[in-house]
Amino acid sequence: MGKIDRAIAQQTYLRELPMNGKVKAAQLANVSMSTILNWRKMDGFKLDEQHAMGERVDRIEVALEDIALGLEDGSAVQVNAARLVLAANRQEYQTQSHTQITGPGGGPLQIASVDERLVEEAVKQLEARMLALPAAADEESTTT
Repeated sequence: MGKIDRAIAQQTYLRELPMNGKVKAAQLANVSMSTILNWRKMDGFKLDEQHAMGERVDRIEVALEDIALGLEDGSAVQVNAARLVLAANRQEYQTQSHTQITGPGGGPLQIASVDERLVEEAVKQLEARMLALPAAADEESTTT
């Protein structure tokens, strides 16, 4: 692909990306996704693609808001798909949860002390068992 052809294909891809997504935009630019991956290694293209993808996510956000406000109809599948895209691309849409472990009655968690002698004895027993295991065959010596 010549320099001018590549520039035209890149412009087509970046123009189509906000409306059609990456795969469809690549098809419309008549290039493969592996070509897109190679273009991403170039300084300016990756940033341009990120901007175009940001525009795509903005469009999805507006469409979801229009559905929420009753300005547009949308199926549950469309709404869920839009929410997934937003969550994948925007931190403010990601669900966050926190787990806190408490003791009885919501009080502090009680931690029992451990007898270090018992731990040391258990480690010694494990080491003895490991030493008693048969040695593993050396893979390099079995291959020719």
